Amino acid sequence: MSLPSQRRGAIKLTTICSSLLLLVGGAVAADAVSEPELVRRFLQSTPMEAELRAAELQEAAAVAPAALPNPELEYRHDEARGPAGARTDAIGAAFTIDLGFVAAPEAHAARLRGEAVAPRTRQDLVVAVCSLRRDLTALWAAQRRAQVVEIGHGRLHGLTFVFEAMAAVGEVSGYDLDRAVLADASHRVEMASAAGDVAALQARVAWRTGEPITQVELVETAEPQALEKLLEQARTDHPELAALRLQKEAATRDEVAARRQAAPSLRLSGAARFDSLPAGGERTPGFELGAVVELPLFDHNRPQARSAAVDAQKWVARLARRERQIAASIEAAWRRGAIARGLAEAVVDTEALWTAARFRYAGGEAAIDELLQIARDVEEAEFATLDAEVLLRSADLDLQCAVARFDDPGIQAALEEALR
Repeated sequence: MSLPSQRRGAIKLTTICSSLLLLVGGAVAADAVSEPELVRRFLQSTPMEAELRAAELQEAAAVAPAALPNPELEYRHDEARGPAGARTDAIGAAFTIDLGFVAAPEAHAARLRGEAVAPRTRQDLVVAVCSLRRDLTALWAAQRRAQVVEIGHGRLHGLTFVFEAMAAVGEVSGYDLDRAVLADASHRVEMASAAGDVAALQARVAWRTGEPITQVELVETAEPQALEKLLEQARTDHPELAALRLQKEAATRDEVAARRQAAPSLRLSGAARFDSLPAGGERTPGFELGAVVELPLFDHNRPQARSAAVDAQKWVARLARRERQIAASIEAAWRRGAIARGLAEAVVDTEALWTAARFRYAGGEAAIDELLQIARDVEEAEFATLDAEVLLRSADLDLQCAVARFDDPGIQAALEEALR
């Protein structure tokens, strides 16, 4: 194959690749799905419904122990041998009374743990939705990046096509044409990589939402509230902190119950008895009563009480640590967003710059190296503009996830609907 034939083959191949991306881009624009709709699909998916059902069962399982122990039913048969022997049958019942009233703090602790399930479930859903929204942001950014690569490839492809025609009449040197063909061919790898990233993220999102997706339409970012107000809101309303406070209080009640278990217990029993001689004869009815009091001389339940105190203190430490971590996450995301909002918008028309670069080359004011460098610089500038928007969106999403509440009414409504 001759060198011109190789060039024409490269041009043909890049034309096919560019046409395919244009077709995909058209399909993407037509099938865009809003971010709140995708969040709703995700929360209604089979895995998420199973997790919500498990949370309901967990809340139902957090029941308090019985306030009183089960009574005991006793039967006793005594038969004495010898001249003074006798036969006795007794049927009665026994009941144990907890003098430390341990059941009261245990019931309180169980109730608190049951109340902690709801805020913990809310926090789990917020984390899951945040994970999905990060994937959606990554998909959106990958599609925008693929469009930038496609536009950049179109510039190089158009340049190569023009150079091919000009080289045929001797207006462009073979060296310049070869440099353009080389840049065009190398750029196809970037285009394939960008398209592969989009396809991978589309598959990932499709499996999470349960339906295929081509493009996502993200919600608009809004100006956040004041930092002090967000911190105060998190201290009072954050679901994870609410769950931790309830768990801490439950551990405190467990400590009280463990200390009360050192108190003695009282066992009361009574029975109806029937006495008769071994040889038989008339059975004489009677009764018997009994009481047993535990003497706490050796076991004061100290290991259990100290272990419960350690657990309670661990919940205190965990709550204090998470309060600081959540506050730090909120402030970090808020400040990142403030910096991202301060980024200047693009002040250079990239297409006009590319047109000017081509005129400079055509007028002999620039060499092919400068023309190809401008093509790279223009594409990098468009990437930088995209990265600035991604930075702002990521900081905004991190802030909402740290506060555990979403700014978009549709997304927040989908979360509340799933929790009902």
